[in-house]
Amino acid sequence: MSARRRVVLSQEETREVRAGRFVRVELGDSVRLPDGLRAVSAFVGMSGGRCVAYANRCQHNPVPLDTSDVLRLASGVRAAPMADDGVHLLCHSHGALYRRADGLCVLGPCFGQRLFPLDVEESGQELALVVGD
Repeated sequence: MSARRRVVLSQEETREVRAGRFVRVELGDSVRLPDGLRAVSAFVGMSGGRCVAYANRCQHNPVPLDTSDVLRLASGVRAAPMADDGVHLLCHSHGALYRRADGLCVLGPCFGQRLFPLDVEESGQELALVVGD
């Protein structure tokens, strides 16, 4: 059985998420995903009034969606890679577009596949990802 651990978002990350932005969160240690591969970061944001999170790994090729040139918000928090429409998560390597609500790829080489969701805990003002390995 895998050990589960909590990755608590910083106050700045939580504030950006609550303001409606998707942010990149470092997971500390890499996390094994259901397909056996690993991720070291995730994207967290709001969709339809609920907090959602996905592993930062494209379904077409096991690479992060973002590049090393990560956009930083005014708060210094790392932003998730968004398409120009501001609605979809974007894979900078392949141009795949993923829906924020459910991680479904709606355009690109992995059409119909989904990003790996991660569990989110909300406790008072705190947001935390629950990940296991």
